[in-house]
Amino acid sequence: MAPIQIIGKTPHPLLPALLRKFFNYLGKSAAIDSVAAPVPAIGQEGKLILLFQDSFGMSAGVPDFYLPEHTVAIANAQNVEVLQNLEGTFIQTIPCGLSSRDTFTLASSTEESLVVALQRSIISFQGETVEPMEFPVHNPELLKLSRYGLMAFCAVGCLEGEINHLLNFLRDIKS
Repeated sequence: MAPIQIIGKTPHPLLPALLRKFFNYLGKSAAIDSVAAPVPAIGQEGKLILLFQDSFGMSAGVPDFYLPEHTVAIANAQNVEVLQNLEGTFIQTIPCGLSSRDTFTLASSTEESLVVALQRSIISFQGETVEPMEFPVHNPELLKLSRYGLMAFCAVGCLEGEINHLLNFLRDIKS
């Protein structure tokens, strides 16, 4: 499992808790840290997920300290400041939003369910191609996440290459 840094001042506790629950479901330990800004990640097997919170601002740019070779940033597409600072870096960026340009978006939304859509292929940390697909979410616990939080959650599952487990988890999670 790639370590995850949830970046921002005060993270909402639901997203890290649900990510830990997902990795527990997979039988994997979760290295999830909430940090104010990206921090050096030495000895992380060349993988790292930077999951930027909705409101995180990054006016100083991406720090120039060591980040693993396979660092992936997940960012809210509405957070232009973060996306601009990631532009031109080696960091693969996965924008999540409501535009057809975003990698993850919402395909449909009702009071009782959401469908998150992967709109373009991404490569998992295992080197597998994850093709465009939809992730139906009916569980009330997951529906408490923000729309961006739910898209980011699905992005982490895809990066970890656990698509079938992710689909089962989105359907079967117990409170």
